[in-house]
Amino acid sequence: MTDASAADAPNLTAGPSAPAATIVIPLRVSPALFRWEERLTRILATIPAGPFEILIVDYGTRAESRPKLQSIVREAGGAARLVRVDCEDEPFSIGKARDLGVMAARAPVILFNDIDFLAPRSTYEAIAAEIGRRELAVAFDRFFCVPVIFLSETGTRDYLAAERAAEFPLHHAAFRHRALDETSGVSVSIAYASSCMVANRLHYLALGGHDESFFGHGAEDFELLHRIAATMPRAPRPPAYYVDFKDNGITAYRGFRAAFALFGIEAFQSGLFLVHLHHPSRPSRDYNRRRKRNFRLLRRRMQQFDRTGAHPPPLPDPSRGRTLFLLQQGAPELEALRAALPLFGTLTFMDAGETDRPDQILQAFSDKQIDRILVADPHASPERMRAYQAVRGASVPFLAFGRGALPGSWFFDPDGFEADSRTYDRENWDFPLPNEARAATLQYLANLKAGGVNPANARAGPEVARLALGLSGGRKVLFVSLRDAGTDPASSRPVTDQVDETFLSRLRELGPELKRLGWQIVYSNGLSGGNDTSTPDAIHAPRSTHLLDLIELSDVVLSFGSAPGLLAAALGKPVISAGTAFYSQAGIAAVAQRPEEVLERLDAPSTPDAETVLRFVHYLRDKVYSFGEGSWEAAPAPEAGRIAPPSATIDFREIRGVTAKPVFLRRDASLLPLDSPVFASFGGLEAMQRAIRLASLQAANAGTEISASRRWTRSLALGAYQIAVGWRLPRRERILLKHAPEEVLAKSGRKHAARLLRFLAPDDPGR
Repeated sequence: MTDASAADAPNLTAGPSAPAATIVIPLRVSPALFRWEERLTRILATIPAGPFEILIVDYGTRAESRPKLQSIVREAGGAARLVRVDCEDEPFSIGKARDLGVMAARAPVILFNDIDFLAPRSTYEAIAAEIGRRELAVAFDRFFCVPVIFLSETGTRDYLAAERAAEFPLHHAAFRHRALDETSGVSVSIAYASSCMVANRLHYLALGGHDESFFGHGAEDFELLHRIAATMPRAPRPPAYYVDFKDNGITAYRGFRAAFALFGIEAFQSGLFLVHLHHPSRPSRDYNRRRKRNFRLLRRRMQQFDRTGAHPPPLPDPSRGRTLFLLQQGAPELEALRAALPLFGTLTFMDAGETDRPDQILQAFSDKQIDRILVADPHASPERMRAYQAVRGASVPFLAFGRGALPGSWFFDPDGFEADSRTYDRENWDFPLPNEARAATLQYLANLKAGGVNPANARAGPEVARLALGLSGGRKVLFVSLRDAGTDPASSRPVTDQVDETFLSRLRELGPELKRLGWQIVYSNGLSGGNDTSTPDAIHAPRSTHLLDLIELSDVVLSFGSAPGLLAAALGKPVISAGTAFYSQAGIAAVAQRPEEVLERLDAPSTPDAETVLRFVHYLRDKVYSFGEGSWEAAPAPEAGRIAPPSATIDFREIRGVTAKPVFLRRDASLLPLDSPVFASFGGLEAMQRAIRLASLQAANAGTEISASRRWTRSLALGAYQIAVGWRLPRRERILLKHAPEEVLAKSGRKHAARLLRFLAPDDPGR
């Protein structure tokens, strides 16, 4: 892929003078492309250059047609860029062409504009305003489609007759009402869920764009909309969801087209739409054959995604260079990092466990022209640790990835992993805080104390926890927090590690002495499951005990992990770090390299300095940590001293350390209320409730085995359809029965068919 102009780095969030969005126009010029010169010239003259960057993806135009295409783009001045893809001998893939356009785009939002789409300048300005209103540069789940009215040949002549008139915007607006009038003859259909998708660029790249199994035209946008709707639904799925009723109308809430229409109805109601100019039917037999093949494939792909949840691999941002991941391709950590992966550019992989020597990694860095190396959790295995040490000791750019010490936090550190890193040196963070930053951090700590690190594990309170553990009121409590998979899995070594085991073994021996001095030891169950810390002088808290309750009931916290130690300091508890931790600094936590030093620290526990902790937490939140909700479950692997690969999904909302400026993403849209005006054309609240009940019934029976043959299934479906006609059911329910036999009727036999029909027409007198 080549770009006719200099490739600047994309804007991840739009600035005051940056374009709001990149409009991607995919094409392959050929004699069969109807009036392409006229239509492309018109588009380039119409789209306003201020809010938009225009990117034309030339997907395999042959040599004889390229000069004219290049000339048209040049005449548009700086308003457009031309990206060339050398693939003349490959079938045209509009999905792949769009994806390549997104990869080359420079704005934080993208939208697709096919060469036959058109609207007046004022409509494009309204689209830019809608992008701003939805804050799509950060709020990725406010994705929407711009509906497209497909004009007839007569409608196209009528529409273009006024394109140069001052009243063209009013003329365009009138087509919305004319298209809704089926007798007007100006339109063929209205695609509410059109291919003119408007999306956050980073999120689009992370989803993997279009499925490359589709090529030519047709169905590729539906497959992508299916995955988007699954991750960002607007409403519950309609009945007969997988059925293509070949109808873009929005009077019956059924089939996937109705579900996808919800992405465009609101825009259409507000007067936002494009038109598709008429062109003769494609004469190519290959075109029609591929289109039919794509629609046959669509249903299989939709069902496959619903079973596996697997998107295509994330698309890279080529402007971000190349990154070598010290992971196997397809490793679970990669799915965890999906939202951030495009920021690493083109990815290459090398499993640290399969290299004979760490210098092989550095050789690969040089040979493959790598810009950076990413090491995920060096403590997960000895091989990773050796690779990490080799990379850190060499003069090559790298990032260490792991879980942070604050709830929902992660880090991409360019200097090292936790205590190894100079990122946490005092000169980086120990400064007086501005009033606004101070207030925000104080509020954060108050929320932390109230909510804890695991919202699903509600706090019982320290007094309830004390009673449950059988703690007497007269003894001081030393809470020994092991590296617990529920609070700090990824950044922790297992306690079966030789250093930790030695420390713990000696600590057990000191149990009687601690008891004599008036201390009661309470262990949290860590990766060892509590077996290696068993002693009659200690209490082992059940894993269900909330970490913050254990911290609050304690007098001193001895921490073997980053999260419990920093949380305890943030809550004002004296903290002793077993070995050097990144937070073991004056005013935050003391250090004990040997168990005997624990006794010395307990003799005069040092309470954290509130101001020091406040500054450090502010620095972590605003300068170091990325944040995203997700699970990352690690467990001991059969081999001693290893952690099994994590199973994770991280829904990042802030990403720091990868780019020069933080990247912000936000998910704040929710299901639309069923009495929303968006559903009015479907019949409103009652009709939607009825459709959703039917969909629920289908879903409840979806897993039942089909014991009948396909022929018997079809006979049953047609029989049920005839019964429905006899019962005078509304036409849309009859069609639903006819077209959705496998989902609705054939799961449980004739009894289920009768039950379904009673459900569809509960008040029918003929029942």
